[in-house]
Amino acid sequence: MLITAMIVGAYSSMIGMLLEIPVLVTTPALFDPDAPMNGTFVHLAPALVAVLSVVMMVATAPAVVAQCAGALGTYTGLRAKEADAPTSAELLAAAE
Repeated sequence: MLITAMIVGAYSSMIGMLLEIPVLVTTPALFDPDAPMNGTFVHLAPALVAVLSVVMMVATAPAVVAQCAGALGTYTGLRAKEADAPTSAELLAAAE
């Protein structure tokens, strides 16, 4: 689970850093700290952040699914090592 969490964290961080580039490029203070904020940036910044937040959620969705799959795989592996592990027939009967 630790390895899966590290991979998902690295992937999500990389996507987050890539999505920060448009915000940084459009920020006037990046190029000149003494420059006043222009009206265009002030009005477009909330929309840009909202759009990038949605894009980040969509881009990191596969990582969340992979993390859930890793947790499920770890759980089933640990459950199979128990002394009284249920068999497939028992699980099928319990599901019906």
